[in-house]
Amino acid sequence: MSETVKTLSFAAVAVVAVVVAVFTYPKQKDYRPPDMVGKSMFEKFTDPGDAAELAIAKFSEDLGQLTQFEVARNASGIWTIPSSSNYPADAEAQMRDAATSLIDLRVLGLATSETRDHQIYGVIEPDSQKLDASQEGVGLLVAVKNSKGDALARLIIGKRVKGTEDQYFVRKPGEPQVYVVKIDPEKFPTEFEKWIERNLLKINTLDVERVTLKDYSIITTQTLAGPRGKIEERFEAQVTWNSDQSKWVLDELVEFRGGERKPTELLPTEELSTQKLNDLKTALGDMKIVGVLRKPTGLGADLKAGADFMSNEESQRSLMNRGFYLVDLGGDASEIRAANGEVLVSLKDGVEYVLRFGEIAPSAGPVDGEAKISRYLFVTARLDQSKFPPLELEPLPGGDDTADAAQAATDQETPQEEMTDLELERERVRKENQRKQDERDEKLKKANTEVAELNARFADWYYIISEDEYKKVHLSRNDLVVEKASAAEEGFGVDAIRQLEQEGIEGKKPDDSSTSPSFMPGPPTGSQ
Repeated sequence: MSETVKTLSFAAVAVVAVVVAVFTYPKQKDYRPPDMVGKSMFEKFTDPGDAAELAIAKFSEDLGQLTQFEVARNASGIWTIPSSSNYPADAEAQMRDAATSLIDLRVLGLATSETRDHQIYGVIEPDSQKLDASQEGVGLLVAVKNSKGDALARLIIGKRVKGTEDQYFVRKPGEPQVYVVKIDPEKFPTEFEKWIERNLLKINTLDVERVTLKDYSIITTQTLAGPRGKIEERFEAQVTWNSDQSKWVLDELVEFRGGERKPTELLPTEELSTQKLNDLKTALGDMKIVGVLRKPTGLGADLKAGADFMSNEESQRSLMNRGFYLVDLGGDASEIRAANGEVLVSLKDGVEYVLRFGEIAPSAGPVDGEAKISRYLFVTARLDQSKFPPLELEPLPGGDDTADAAQAATDQETPQEEMTDLELERERVRKENQRKQDERDEKLKKANTEVAELNARFADWYYIISEDEYKKVHLSRNDLVVEKASAAEEGFGVDAIRQLEQEGIEGKKPDDSSTSPSFMPGPPTGSQ
């Protein structure tokens, strides 16, 4: 056989092989997506009460950052935020709204079945393993599970359909089809503060009766038991709201010089800053939670350090890093104090809040394009003992220990018309005393219950508040005390008095300063 014939034979065999392969290889069917228009995207998800977990992933193209958020219902039926140490979430209504928006979510149209179009419609899945900082066209991933962990709905929400207000491109993860639906992405926020009860103190400002400002700093020293703090006090002030006169009244003003407590008074040209105090009271009612962190183990709701805390260096470092320090109170007692002082707020019902201010908290990123500064805060509640002084009961006529006929008649429940005047008076006094005692006991019980409930809520957490609210509540002496407008107009302000103090008054020389009026304190020492 010639070489030419051999070559033609091999070519013929190859052609036959190709023909056989073509006709015998399984054909790939053209993919035809199901006709979903008008149908529900999640037919098996029908009851919002089945939703027990919601996970949201959001990618910020501006920051190149992926944010993941989760809210879940625990075995006790309480909604918590796992990503924030299971802080309680105010999510009952919000979860219902979020779940309802996915139930019976109807498809309005099919945009594309091509994977290459996903970036155009903004429905690329926000997967941390696959994304890079420059990725574009990433959607919002929403995933709902039931109490068994079974998926009820998974959806990627993309760009809004041009020319509409409430229609968006969406797709199911793992599927190429991009649909058009009517949905509100705002139902799925990833901001912590949008899933909680943000009102931290829940104070009615009309109930604020007294405010005590304690301005101090902490100096730390190293001891055998670990780092300890020593308080360096600057000033204290207590003011009361006089509701009859609708004004703030200064109860006490104390300055500290050389470690000594120096009670002092306002100069004739000074007065309380009504504006600053009113702003403080308003800020207490408006104080919002920006973030939370779980408190170290072993620290009680009253900020007393337990034995397990005292031996835990990691817990102590956790405190110090946030501006809170163990301060020795004498003996074996220690308490937590703050780097930036504290404010005590007493209410009409006998509940007193103690706010202790720590250091600046790390920023979670800009809000509305603007960097926001936040600060750590410890909150506790306690009973204001001054609201429950010993009762002044009216003595019984005839004496408490007199076993006379009047006492016997009362004890035997003698009819009132048969009782003597003495018996009647003793009965009246006894009932009035009992009424006063019952009223006091009821108020005390209510206040103690409120304190216990508040501390149960505050006990486990460092709170983070905005720096703006901190500045409104944490007043220095220079914030609290201002120069009277009339003094400034007459040219006899604080500076003038200070000048007179230096030059001598009524012809006295400077070396006669020992006889200067006692109302002239030294320079104010406010916090920096």
